Amino acid sequence: MPRDLSSRLRALEDSPMEVITSLLRSPSPDLIRLHAGEPSHRPPLEVIDDVLESMRLQRTYAYAPAEGLPELREAIAEDLGREGIRVSPDEVMVTPSGSSAILLVLSALLDPGDEVVLVDPTFMMYRPIVEYLGGRVR
Repeated sequence: MPRDLSSRLRALEDSPMEVITSLLRSPSPDLIRLHAGEPSHRPPLEVIDDVLESMRLQRTYAYAPAEGLPELREAIAEDLGREGIRVSPDEVMVTPSGSSAILLVLSALLDPGDEVVLVDPTFMMYRPIVEYLGGRVR
């Protein structure tokens, strides 16, 4: 690993995701791809049409708020309410993935040396996230 990276990053071993990605670069006929949560279907035509129409109208967009669009957070809070979970939209945060959410939460909660209990089996990225943040996995 290059020397100009942080000591925290240099201390990590190759993540399981990196190993899997390298295997996928040279696929064999025996390889069945069930990885990375990649969708196996196209977006609905209505979504494609809306994107194309937006491009035709040259609408300008800004970055979404870091916690997610207010109307999406409201819809999520309403949906959770139907499941019996009462939260306000201010208590909802939209992230690009579960791993991103876990990284954000653990960044706010963990101090170096704190212990985190992971049950086995667990998603392969949880251990590297804890270790990257200086936590110890038990």
